[in-house]
Amino acid sequence: MEKHFFRIVHDDIFNIKADALVYSANTRPCPAEYGLDLQVWKRAGMKNMFADRDGRVFEIGHLHISRAFDLSDHFKWIFHVVTPLFMGGSYYEEDILCECYKKCLRKANELKLNSIAFPVLASGFLNFNMYDAFDIAQQAIDEIAPKLRKMDIMIVELSRSWADDYDKLANFTREYVDRKMEEMIAAGELDDLEERAEVLTEGEEILANYDAARKEIEKHRSTRLIYRQVKEERKRYLSDETKTDKEFSHEMIAKIINEWCDAKNEEYAGGRYEREKRSPSMLADITGLDKKTLTSMAVTTGKSVPKRQTLLAVAVAMKLPKEKRLRFMLYSDPKKEYPSNANEETLEKIIEKIGINAGYKQITDEYYNKVGTTLLPSKEKPDKEKEK
Repeated sequence: MEKHFFRIVHDDIFNIKADALVYSANTRPCPAEYGLDLQVWKRAGMKNMFADRDGRVFEIGHLHISRAFDLSDHFKWIFHVVTPLFMGGSYYEEDILCECYKKCLRKANELKLNSIAFPVLASGFLNFNMYDAFDIAQQAIDEIAPKLRKMDIMIVELSRSWADDYDKLANFTREYVDRKMEEMIAAGELDDLEERAEVLTEGEEILANYDAARKEIEKHRSTRLIYRQVKEERKRYLSDETKTDKEFSHEMIAKIINEWCDAKNEEYAGGRYEREKRSPSMLADITGLDKKTLTSMAVTTGKSVPKRQTLLAVAVAMKLPKEKRLRFMLYSDPKKEYPSNANEETLEKIIEKIGINAGYKQITDEYYNKVGTTLLPSKEKPDKEKEK
């Protein structure tokens, strides 16, 4: 079971008792017109808060500490941290939000506090998706808490889980279908099986649409988490000032290729590679790339970074699952998302449809049929079977 250094409390944050209450503060010396910001000001006392702020304008990422004022029955301190507005991720908003949590915890450690209560910062009118914002909180707290004195760290969250919501909707839908059937029977409108099936189908569609929306958000959530993890890996790597971006990219790419080479070759059983040990040469043979190119990609001491399309071809040849394929592509340039263009989106749709285990040739042939060009532009239309 994964260990976390915080606990989740499902309650109104003003019902909690803690040494410190954290909230997303405004850059201007006044509260926002709505949200938790306004509630904190009202409950702590507007006059107290205006006097404490004293007309000061704060920058994004700034942390200001004040007494709890009229909230002193529940808290000793209020941590006013200015969190960023989410604008697509291009302005390092996720990194800044992560640092806001760490800054609050470092200050709590400095003040020798025993407890601190966080809402899910920036998940309201600051536009962060609730799930992304929670993942950022989890990542930040779990990274810094082990380095600080022990304290009770609470994430106070009112919303329910998808599972709870789905169960609630399922129960509502069953009740809705049963009630509608009873009304139609009473009105003499539900005489045959076809009419009954229509009512049941309506209920199933409600659940299917909800479930599709849930899966879409979960998919987005897991993707954003990988982006943040790769950026964090890069940041830690470059904390050694002797290292470079290119070295980070080459080393991480080489690591994935070598992990693939060291794994069992079972998925190629029955094909031409059945008795061969995996190697960069095998990848060169599958993709048609030069063997020296693949060998250099697998050497961690190399300096150059392969072209994006070369990486994508190698990822398909290695049959990397989606999460690992995404990491592989991000390692070439953590600042550039994947998929980044229509062709890459088309390839992902093909893989989603026929599965990555369909093999390099089938996927690239389908890609050629859809796009009109090969995955590796220098190659002619694939006409030789490289993999059974």
